[in-house]
Amino acid sequence: MKTTLLSITTLLLIVAGSSSCSDKNKKLEDLANITGKWKLVNVTIPFTSVGPISHDYSQHNIVYEFNADSILTVSGETDHIDLYRGHLAGEYLYSIIEDDNRCMLNIDNRKYGYHISSKELEFNNIALDGFIYNLIRFN
Repeated sequence: MKTTLLSITTLLLIVAGSSSCSDKNKKLEDLANITGKWKLVNVTIPFTSVGPISHDYSQHNIVYEFNADSILTVSGETDHIDLYRGHLAGEYLYSIIEDDNRCMLNIDNRKYGYHISSKELEFNNIALDGFIYNLIRFN
C-alpha cells in the first residue's frame, strides 16, 4: 500500500511538477515568490533498484537563498554530510524559464519542474530520473 501511494504521489509530481507558463505574469509572480531564504529538509531519489530513497536534512542548516539578482546561494556544512544529495555550498545562476509552455526552474543550466507556496518549495527533475528537493521558507 505504501509503495502504491508513493507511486501515485510520484506520478502526480511528474504531472504537476511543471506549472503552466501560459499566463505572462506567471514567471514574474513565481520569481517574486521564490526570492528569499529556504531550508532544505528532504531530498528523495524516486527511482532506485530498491525503490524510492529519502534523505532527511531537516536537522542540518542547509540554506538555499534565492536573491532578486538571479543568484542562488547555497550555504551550510554540506561537505560533512554522508550521502548528501543537495546542491553543494556555493553560488549558482537561476531563473524561471518557459519550456514547452511550462514554467521551469533553471538552476545552473539544469531544468526543474517546481511547485511553490508561501511556505514550501519543491523542485524536481524526476522526468530525467532525478531528485525531488523539498524546502521550507525561513521566517
